Amino acid sequence: MKNVTYISAGAGSGKTYTLTTKLAELVAKDKNDPEHVEPEEVILTTFTVKAANEFKEKAKAELYKRGKYDEASRLDHALMGTIDSVASKLIQKYWYAIGLSPKQGVMDDTAKATYINQSIANIPSDDDLHFFAQFRKAFNITADDHKADENFWKSHLKDIVEKSISFDITDYSVSMEESLRVLQTLCNGVHIHLDAGERIAVLEALHTEVESCKESGKKRTTLLGIDALQRHGRYMDDIEWTTEWAKLLAGAPARPRNAAPIPILEDARQRAADLWRSQEVYDLQERYIRTIFRLAKE
Repeated sequence: MKNVTYISAGAGSGKTYTLTTKLAELVAKDKNDPEHVEPEEVILTTFTVKAANEFKEKAKAELYKRGKYDEASRLDHALMGTIDSVASKLIQKYWYAIGLSPKQGVMDDTAKATYINQSIANIPSDDDLHFFAQFRKAFNITADDHKADENFWKSHLKDIVEKSISFDITDYSVSMEESLRVLQTLCNGVHIHLDAGERIAVLEALHTEVESCKESGKKRTTLLGIDALQRHGRYMDDIEWTTEWAKLLAGAPARPRNAAPIPILEDARQRAADLWRSQEVYDLQERYIRTIFRLAKE
């Protein structure tokens, strides 16, 4: 584009002074000078209304100093304002040429959030939603109120979309591959599945642990947690079972030094430590990463 001056600098560096001086110089030039600018021809955009108003007043003041009173008055007809307001004025003026209705406006945050939520709700397939439910259940993802967060994936999707808009990203392949690479460094393919017999053995060992905790006066929260796992563990899917199991065993106090070790429970502790490096976790996370980036692209 011709006749464009772009100023990018930090706060307090003199952007407004530089532009107002430059504008006043161009407007004040003789009309026969090829660099002369008519006030009505000026387009200037800023990021805030305050900055736009400040710029206009300072530019007019600079023209007054130069005795250009008529030009200063005509500067009110220039396109000066925020990017949104200038774009809106151009649409209202040339709507017929660009195929848009002249009745355009800047979407407020509430309307924007509603629009995004409606768009997001229409993108995932039934299979995607079923997988998100499985993923949430497997990792026990909850909201701030500790209730199941069925919409956890929406915030991740919004975050990707907003960043792609900010940084003008249209190809997600590099981001997705980098995410998968990070995942691969965390997981090493250990398998954590338990068969029915092993689960029963662990539950029996947990029962022994409860009794040991009672005898040694361990925390009530630990007792309640282990008891809950005993009661519900039989009905959990493998990854769900192991996730709950890992939480309890990671936070459970060590057994007294003089207490006899419980082999199956010690094995359970090791498996719990391996959970986040497991193949099962990798498979779920990989599918989630691929799904969320596919939906962002759609």
